[in-house]
Amino acid sequence: MKRLAIAALLNALLITPSFSALPVPKNLIAFNSLAGKHLLLSSKYNNSFFVLAPYFVTQKTLTYCAIASSAMLLNALNVATPTPAEYAPYSLFTQKNIFTDAVLKVVSKEDVGQHGLALETEGRLLGQFGLAVKTVFAQKSTLHDFMTQAMKALSSSKAILLVNFNRSSIGEVGSGHFSPIAAYNEKANAFLLLDVARYKYPPVWVKAKTLWASMKAKDTASHKSRGFIVASAP
Repeated sequence: MKRLAIAALLNALLITPSFSALPVPKNLIAFNSLAGKHLLLSSKYNNSFFVLAPYFVTQKTLTYCAIASSAMLLNALNVATPTPAEYAPYSLFTQKNIFTDAVLKVVSKEDVGQHGLALETEGRLLGQFGLAVKTVFAQKSTLHDFMTQAMKALSSSKAILLVNFNRSSIGEVGSGHFSPIAAYNEKANAFLLLDVARYKYPPVWVKAKTLWASMKAKDTASHKSRGFIVASAP
């Protein structure tokens, strides 16, 4: 009964409208499939899912994947939150109020609206909130190192893992993208990607080697590889 109750909760939290989503590639496993739910329930590394799920949002524009991911991360790590006028007196990070004065010194709303964010800039943005931020370019790291850091983050309630990857490298439509990682299943050797473009794809499970290859893809704007970020509460 407990497993059924948890499965029902997961379905309610992460249901994605089928009329707006593209078909999930055959090499990926949709979270809201029976197989996808089983992978989460049988995972030993799923703590991040329960920390992130209450704050799971849809990016508000096509270029706001890093901003949406950042808002989720800051809320999940209980960073001191502002009080949005629309939610007063309640506090929450949103894709609007995340642009503090400190953040605007790193990147402008106009730049994000036109180009999105590069990996290094996203790391600097998160650093403005007092977090310990580790930004890793895949070209300067290894799959083993990524797996080690991912397991550590996914086992903690005080650290969140974000990945910057190339969609086409995992079989999806599109190019560069940011999203948080919520879990890892050892038996399947796959990660649960909480895709913030919820109008496009549901959260999916992607094989570790496939995800790593997509992070090694070059960002044509920065001319560096993509990679990952581990942000931890101080």
